[in-house]
Amino acid sequence: MIISSRLKPFLVFVVSGLWLALFQSWGKFSDPDGFYHAKMALLVAERGPIQSFPWLNLTTLGQHFADQHFLYHVALIPFVKLFGGLWGTQIAAVFFSALFVTVFYLVLRALRAPAPWIWTALLLVLPHVLFRLTWAKATPLALVCFALGMMCLIRRKPWLAFGIGVIYSLMHGGWVLLIGCQVLFLFGKWVTEHMAFDERFTRRSFRDALPLLATMFGIGVGLLLHPNASAELSFLWTQVIQVGVATPYGHVIMGNEWYPPQIDDLIQMLALPMIALTVVGFGLLVARREPLDRKQAVLGTALLVAASGPFALLLKSIRFLEYVLPLLVLAIAALADLVDWNVFVQRVRELLPKLATPVLIVALLAFTVRMDVNAWHAIHDSGLVFGRFNAALSWLDSQAQSGDRIYESNWDVFPELFYGIDRVHFVSGLDPTFLYKQNPELSDGYLKLTQGDATSTAYHVIRDLAGASFVFLDRRASAKLEGVIRTDSRFEEGYSDESAYIFRVR
Repeated sequence: MIISSRLKPFLVFVVSGLWLALFQSWGKFSDPDGFYHAKMALLVAERGPIQSFPWLNLTTLGQHFADQHFLYHVALIPFVKLFGGLWGTQIAAVFFSALFVTVFYLVLRALRAPAPWIWTALLLVLPHVLFRLTWAKATPLALVCFALGMMCLIRRKPWLAFGIGVIYSLMHGGWVLLIGCQVLFLFGKWVTEHMAFDERFTRRSFRDALPLLATMFGIGVGLLLHPNASAELSFLWTQVIQVGVATPYGHVIMGNEWYPPQIDDLIQMLALPMIALTVVGFGLLVARREPLDRKQAVLGTALLVAASGPFALLLKSIRFLEYVLPLLVLAIAALADLVDWNVFVQRVRELLPKLATPVLIVALLAFTVRMDVNAWHAIHDSGLVFGRFNAALSWLDSQAQSGDRIYESNWDVFPELFYGIDRVHFVSGLDPTFLYKQNPELSDGYLKLTQGDATSTAYHVIRDLAGASFVFLDRRASAKLEGVIRTDSRFEEGYSDESAYIFRVR
C-alpha cells in the first residue's frame, strides 16, 4: 500500500501521539512544573496576561516577573477548558509532542533525508526525548520553533524566520539557543565550503545570514510585544544567566535537569545516535555516491557544528540534551543522503560473515527495547499524583487569611500548592535562585532547614525572616524539618494526613 506524501505527516502525528501516550504517566506529573503551567493557563484564561506574581513576592519574581511561557499558556487554554486544568495539561503534552515529531519529520523531508520516517523513529526511541516530551512543559513547542528556525536558515526563508522569532520569544526562553546554533551553523557552513571545497566568500555567502538577522529581529519584536516587556530582560538575565550559566550551586538545590550528566548516563543517551553516525560514516567510506553532493555534505557538517554549542552546555546541564539530539539526528540524516545504500548492503555482505548482520540488528533492537522499557518504568514509577494535597489544601483554605504566608518544606512543592490555593503567598518556588538573588539571608536559612541543618534557627527563619503564618510539609521529603518543628511549641499542628502536615506559627 502506497501512502500519499500529504497523508504521511498526519500518519506520523497519529502514530507518534499513540507512542507518547503510552509513555505518559496518566494522572500524575513527572515534573512539578506541570502544576504551575496548568494554573497559569487557567489564570490567563480568567484574567488575561499575568502582569505580576505576588505569590512569590519575597523573590525576584515579586518585582521582575515575566511569563516566559506566555504563548504556551495561551495554547493550553482550550485543553484546560475542555478537560480541566491537570488532565487538560497532560493531554496537551501528548498533542504538542506529537506536533513536534511531525514538524521534525517535515524538516527531514525538506532536507532531503533518505527514509525520513527512520530518523523520526530514531529520535522517538531515545530515552531522554521520551522523558522531556512526556513532561507537561513548553519543551515540545519550543522544539517546534527551534527546528523550524534552523530550517528557515538552511532553506533561506527570512520572512518565515522572522515569524518564528516572534513566536519563540513569546513561547520560551530557549530562543537564545536558536540564535547561537544558527551562528554556529553558518560558521560551519562557510568554513566547510572554504576549507573542503575551496569556495570563496561571495554575496551569496552573506545572503545566507539573512534568516539569522530576521530571526534576531523577530525575537526583538516579540520581546517588545510581550505582555511583561518591561521585566522580560531582567527576568531572562536571572533565568538564563544566573540560573543556567552562573548557577549558585553552594547556595541552592537545583532541579536534576540543571546538573551535568554522569559519564555512563551520557554514553547511554548518545549510544543510538553514535551508532547511526558510525554506520553512516562507514557508508561514506565504502559506498559514497559519486559525484559527491557538495550541498548535502556541507549541510550535514554544518549541522554537526551547530550541535557542538548545546553539547558544550550539556556538559554543565543535562537539559541541553533536548537540543543536541534533534540537531545530531538531522546531521546524520543529511549525511546519509550521500551514501548509496544498495552498494552499502553489498559491501557489508562482502565484509561480514553471513549471520553477523542479523545478529547485530537483533542486538541493537534488544538494546533499544531495554532502554525504552527502563524509560517507561522510570516515568511511571515516579511522579506527583493529581490531588494528593487536596484535603490538606482544603483545610488550609478554610484557615488561612488572604495574603498569609505559607512556608513550604521545599521550593519544588510550590507548584502543587499554587495550583490548589492562590490567595496566599509562599516563600520559594519555580527556581531557588529567584529567592537567593532577592534575599540571600532568607535563602541560605531556607536551604539549611530543607537539608536538616541549623535547626535551632527554624523559628527565626520561618517567622522572623519569612513572616510565615503556616508551615506546609510534604511528608515524602521533610522528616528532618518535621522533627524540628515538633520540638518547638511555637509551632502547633493543625492538620495531618498521609500526604502532608500543616502547622500554625504562633
